[in-house]
Amino acid sequence: MGVHQIVKCKFAGMQGGLVNEGNDLKIAVCDDMVRIANAYGDAVERVLRQLGVKGEVVVYTKAEELLSNQAGYDIIFLDIEMPDCNGLQMARELRKKKTYGKIIFMTNYSQYIQEAYKVQPFRYLYKSDPEEWIRDAIADALEECKERDGILLESDGRIYPVFLDDILYIEALGDEVAIILARGERYIVRTTLKAIYGLLENRFVKCSRGVLINLKHIFNIGDMSITLNGDIEIPMSYREKRNVKQKYIEYVKKLVKW
Repeated sequence: MGVHQIVKCKFAGMQGGLVNEGNDLKIAVCDDMVRIANAYGDAVERVLRQLGVKGEVVVYTKAEELLSNQAGYDIIFLDIEMPDCNGLQMARELRKKKTYGKIIFMTNYSQYIQEAYKVQPFRYLYKSDPEEWIRDAIADALEECKERDGILLESDGRIYPVFLDDILYIEALGDEVAIILARGERYIVRTTLKAIYGLLENRFVKCSRGVLINLKHIFNIGDMSITLNGDIEIPMSYREKRNVKQKYIEYVKKLVKW
């Protein structure tokens, strides 16, 4: 389907699970310092054993090796400060390749946090954080994977899987809703905004009577509008302003462990 194409669909259900659905969890750890990379990989393996989760942990010390690997990783622990390709560049390249794994940045410095949000990481950890925070990050990532990761839509006998992370916002159109994706596609679905919000409330927030915003794509919250992905501005009602800010603060707190 081409960008900006509109497809009229009916709601067919939800999809969930890992990138490697039906398979064991796959985790990548990438840090240019061999000692740190191996230590972090060992910590992740210990956490998986503690959680009772079957999975494979692959350690990389070069960013290009991870980029060239075709394996789909469910979680990627990524060092921000790497000489050959810093973590922010790396994350952008991974997203360009449609990598849907959850990126968890590792660093020793706080100045990268604001810049890191632009590549939509799942979490941001300091390398000095205790192992229990690594466990929390993996547990939360798994919990989110188990939840409603996607919507299944049907049109003319064809199923369209739509990842929640790809949805920018959802707009009410009377007895239908328009689901607008980051790439520009639009799906018109016969359902109500209230019904779909009941399914997606943990990932979306109502910014006005007729629009739901994906918390993941919020770039800035202004006085009477919200900017998504840096350049898409959505009006926000005064009534919903406080709730939007509060819910976004809670979302950010889950990303960053202070």
